[in-house]
Amino acid sequence: MSASSAFIRRSALIALAAASLTLTACAPPVGPDDTPTSSASSAPSSTPGASDTAPPDEHRETPDEGTTAPSTHPDAGEDVGMSCDEVITLQQMYEFNPNVSALGEFSPAADTPAAAVASYNGLTCRWSNNTSGRTIDVAIAKLEPKTLDDLAADAEKSSDAVSTYGETGYFSSTSGVGTAQIFTDDHWVVISSKDFSNARGAEQIAQFVLGNLS
Repeated sequence: MSASSAFIRRSALIALAAASLTLTACAPPVGPDDTPTSSASSAPSSTPGASDTAPPDEHRETPDEGTTAPSTHPDAGEDVGMSCDEVITLQQMYEFNPNVSALGEFSPAADTPAAAVASYNGLTCRWSNNTSGRTIDVAIAKLEPKTLDDLAADAEKSSDAVSTYGETGYFSSTSGVGTAQIFTDDHWVVISSKDFSNARGAEQIAQFVLGNLS
């Protein structure tokens, strides 16, 4: 064989081998059953669509447009619009007892009727006996009729009804302190003192207060 023939044959073999390698690289890989397997590059991309979104919560409660939520702000009371000297004047207190001095507004003890009045934006006033040191407390709140009705119903359960106050009135005594509660069309009046051993003890003070409110 001539040198040129050998060279041509070698070139042909090299070209054939190169073509075989190219075909092998392009062919897809096969599995055990000789079927082509998909490669990672040929896998379809996962793009979220409408079907991929979470389904709506069927148990989620929605507000009923026709329902109004109950009020969380009960009757807070209005400003009484009076000073302690107007609730009972100096002359009136002198007529009741000339040995009593005005102390002005005060902070009632917790869990007392006067403290309940104060919680309704009420006015609390105190006078003191100059000799005994015993006090006379008058507390007044200006409230809506429904609130007054509810408070009067509570007073009726724990107190005795009193007709001499001129309005819807009640009297009770706790730990030696006599307390009168009087309900008008728009006011709740509480009068307390250790000097009130019975309902009559608060009667004159009640008349003064009610007269000044009208």
